[in-house]
Amino acid sequence: RTALQKATTALLLFLFPPTHIKTLTEGFNKVLEVDKSGYTVRVQAGLRVLDLMRWADANGMATAIGAPTNYAELTIGGVISANGHGTG
Repeated sequence: RTALQKATTALLLFLFPPTHIKTLTEGFNKVLEVDKSGYTVRVQAGLRVLDLMRWADANGMATAIGAPTNYAELTIGGVISANGHGTG
C-alpha cells in the first residue's frame, strides 16, 4: 500500500471509528493452572467447552452429568462474556 492509502485509511478510522471490536482467541486455548483439591482449573479464554470437558475427563476431574454440552463448540471466554451459564 502506498503512503497515501495508509494516510487515507488512518484518517477514515479517526473520523469514523469502528463500532465493533473483534477479539481473536484461537491461540489462547490452554489449561494454565490446576487445583485438584479445590476442583478448579484456570484456563485461557479461547479454550472450547468441549476441549475443557475432555481434558477434565482425562485428568480425573470429569464434569457432572448434565453439564452444558450444547455449549461444546463455544469458547470459555465467549460463554463468560455472553453470560451464558445455561440456567435459562
